[in-house]
Amino acid sequence: MSDRNAISELACHGYPVDWLNVGAGSLLVAYLLLKTQVSCSIQLIGLAVSRLVTFLIKPTLTATD
Repeated sequence: MSDRNAISELACHGYPVDWLNVGAGSLLVAYLLLKTQVSCSIQLIGLAVSRLVTFLIKPTLTATD
């Protein structure tokens, strides 16, 4: 257990950490955070595209009414 505490201590002070000693739990958390970030980015891009399409189509619809 003291080995993991030493690794955490080194990481907090900005020293490089041997990723093989970090542990599967930390890697799983990092993977889930990355997956969530990618998912949120895709949702934001989709929202921006839908707003742009709505903005471009709406004047066309009102012009024909």
